[in-house]
Amino acid sequence: EIGRAIQLALESRLDMVNRNGGIFGRKIVLKVVDAGKDPESALRAVRGLMDDGVFALLGSMVSANYNDLVALARSKSVPFVANLGLPLNESSDAYLTYLLPSLVSQARNLLNEIPRYCDSGVPGTMILYTPEIRLSNLAQQVLAGYAAGNIHLRVVEDAKQIRQALESLPVGTVIGLLPLNLATTLRGQWARRVSNGQCLGTIAALSGNPSDSKDVPASQSIMSEHRNHAEIIVLPMPPFLQTEKDSSHTEVKFWQMLGDTGAQLFVEAIARSGYVLDTAGFIQAMNTLHAYETSFGLKVTFSDKQFHGLNVAYLWRINDHELAKR
Repeated sequence: EIGRAIQLALESRLDMVNRNGGIFGRKIVLKVVDAGKDPESALRAVRGLMDDGVFALLGSMVSANYNDLVALARSKSVPFVANLGLPLNESSDAYLTYLLPSLVSQARNLLNEIPRYCDSGVPGTMILYTPEIRLSNLAQQVLAGYAAGNIHLRVVEDAKQIRQALESLPVGTVIGLLPLNLATTLRGQWARRVSNGQCLGTIAALSGNPSDSKDVPASQSIMSEHRNHAEIIVLPMPPFLQTEKDSSHTEVKFWQMLGDTGAQLFVEAIARSGYVLDTAGFIQAMNTLHAYETSFGLKVTFSDKQFHGLNVAYLWRINDHELAKR
């Protein structure tokens, strides 16, 4: 469903460009291939498109290894533009650009910033994560990059293990690197324990937004009486773009918006490349997109040192529904 939403967004935006005359009189032809569900099928799909003579791969969601993708892109001189996957680490190569910042950068930002907006008065931090390999790697990398010490890792797979983890250590801050279903469980259990002095941190790209972050006044928040307690959520974009009143379609609309954003960036970079189009000129043009604003009010930046368009720029504090940081 997410893939179809992204494809629809790409088709809609590029069709509009073509109806308006294209770019320098040229039309953009979109070819869509299913990347499958494993790295091998993804690499086959990538090679097939590159052998087909495409200029770039736009808005891709592929599970293949980062080094394999970069090697292919460079060998064929076909860049990946505004990938829509959620990478574990930042890209360090201009041939592979992402829209979203990496999970590691989002988690480290959360860990470093949460003390500024939620002072529990109790030392120590506990990171909860599932045994899924990507989240396990994420937790280990976050721990390695955290200099403050007194941080504990706990693997959880169900509500019972979450409860046991929360009861096992008297820490002041809990970080949930969890999928939505377990994050919802954690939020419920944490809310019942908030008087014990805990602060909660989550990442919207993994855990989603809690239901009470959707236009609920602070006076109605179950946390409103605990002014020194909060859930801090990392958002890679302004909260009004992350929050939908129609919760049944939030995820699809979110990815559709990202697909359209990627298409706009591609079109703008092509236009800035000039009439004579080549890969080097296109990559150079991508690096000139500084605070480029799409029709959604989303500002995206690429440079010769930053190969992800959106920054970890927003922290959303749930107990009072204020933007904690921009």
